[in-house]
Amino acid sequence: MMLRLPRFAAVLSAACLLLASCSKDDTPPAPHVRPEVADRTVMMFLGGNNNLLSNFMANVKDASRFVSAHTLNDCRLLAFIQPRTNLAAVLELSYDYERGGCVIDTLRKWQDAAFCSADGERISEVLGYMAQEAPAKAYGLIMGSHGTGWVPSQYMTLSSLRSPDADFWKKADGAYETRWFGSDKERSTDITTLSSCLTALRSEGVKFDYLIFDACFMGNIETFYELRGCADYLLGSPCEIMSHGFPYEQAMPYLFADEGKSFDLAGVCRSYVAFYDTEYSVRSACITMAVSSELDALAATMKRVNAGAVKSYNRNSLQRYEGLSSPLFIDLGDYVEAMCDDPALLADFYQQMERTFPTRYHTPQYYSAYDKQMHDISVPDDRWYGVTVSEPSLKYRTENQQTAWYQATH
Repeated sequence: MMLRLPRFAAVLSAACLLLASCSKDDTPPAPHVRPEVADRTVMMFLGGNNNLLSNFMANVKDASRFVSAHTLNDCRLLAFIQPRTNLAAVLELSYDYERGGCVIDTLRKWQDAAFCSADGERISEVLGYMAQEAPAKAYGLIMGSHGTGWVPSQYMTLSSLRSPDADFWKKADGAYETRWFGSDKERSTDITTLSSCLTALRSEGVKFDYLIFDACFMGNIETFYELRGCADYLLGSPCEIMSHGFPYEQAMPYLFADEGKSFDLAGVCRSYVAFYDTEYSVRSACITMAVSSELDALAATMKRVNAGAVKSYNRNSLQRYEGLSSPLFIDLGDYVEAMCDDPALLADFYQQMERTFPTRYHTPQYYSAYDKQMHDISVPDDRWYGVTVSEPSLKYRTENQQTAWYQATH
């Protein structure tokens, strides 16, 4: 059943800008009957009532431009957004054949001061509602917000900012905005909680072909491994993502390839890096794609590495992907090459890395808001896989040893 509430003008003051951006011409409307079950439904979960709201609105606007230019054929595109603490909504972007452009409708609103999009129950409710209202043969999921990698949410709540960790996560004054920890008004979500939500949906028949993280530091092996049963492919960045996020107008065509019957994640990755490499003011972008079915094999190989001959190394010399006071997100390949003392086993590890992360792109440098600097990526391209690990870090060591990845590799 389609629930169509009044247009979102009463919900988002910027909605008129979105609608105004849609094109219109005088050609006769083409007859089009949307099927009950779409070829593909793509969900954008832009979570949190935080300092990224204007960027989320720009993301929806960019997506609307794609819809206006390409239509969606027999596919559907839904977006969740929370413009105020007590107001959240699911929108649908669709092509209006009579008007000749994109329209944005509000499918459902939540008017609840206690609504928190970081709660596992709320995530399940929102995504379950999207799947119910837009059933499809295939699904894709984009999750945009601040990102904490695998780090437990207890260190990312407001109360933690009054703890000794406040200095560790404090951005440099005057830094460019990124999608990392900023002026959040809510707590964050544990990766284990997200895994439970998506696994439950999968058991109900909502199978995601891919999960794209438009959030910082989500390209880490601990997160990828925890979510390996939630989507066939996982996309994330090992470093911070600039607050603008993904360039959705350029990336969306790859998510609706072949009139929506297929998708091209390599194209999504290329468009992301190309945008920041040539169009954005800060030339910083790294992205990698994990093949979920290969992650268990990678863990088995890593377990052999840990059980084999190892050598001492200098953790401070390893490739890192942040400007924190102590390295936390460290290049997985660089770490293994530094500590593995068995050339044959190291070769096996890299072969499995190639199968697990076949698609990855990066700019020559990355930016970190924690020290307000650009940093070189010194790992050679043929050994760069764009995925981090925190095992060699001195920070959160006990917590890291509780992750599914650590448990599977030791």
